[in-house]
Amino acid sequence: MKQVARHKASLIITSHPMYLSMVRVFLEKILKLIDLPTSIIEDLKSAVDEACSNVIKYAYKNDYTKSIKIEVECTRNIVEVYIEDRGDAPIDKDFKGRELSDIRPGGLGMHFIRKAFDKVIFSRRGKVNKLKLVRRF
Repeated sequence: MKQVARHKASLIITSHPMYLSMVRVFLEKILKLIDLPTSIIEDLKSAVDEACSNVIKYAYKNDYTKSIKIEVECTRNIVEVYIEDRGDAPIDKDFKGRELSDIRPGGLGMHFIRKAFDKVIFSRRGKVNKLKLVRRF
């Protein structure tokens, strides 16, 4: 029986937007290990970047002294990304985002995240927020 290659890695960044480029490079490197098409890698990178940006803006209220932990577990069949922070709990735990018909700058990040991932699951334990993003192939 052939064993499926499973990759797991984590990264902790400071909650400053300048570190989001490190998240994108980190994701690209691990997702290339499972030979995903470039277009899918780009979608997943953009979605995780958006989720981390939301942590900085909303959970941490632009406090650049905090940290964000990103964990990735993946095989050729599934990618799971966990984003963890110790910021404020979100007001909208369903992460619906605003309506696409509401045309104005910003606020479409959740649409990008939901387009890239099959499941978006939020949980909070104590003071820790955890966002689980799942994409199956």
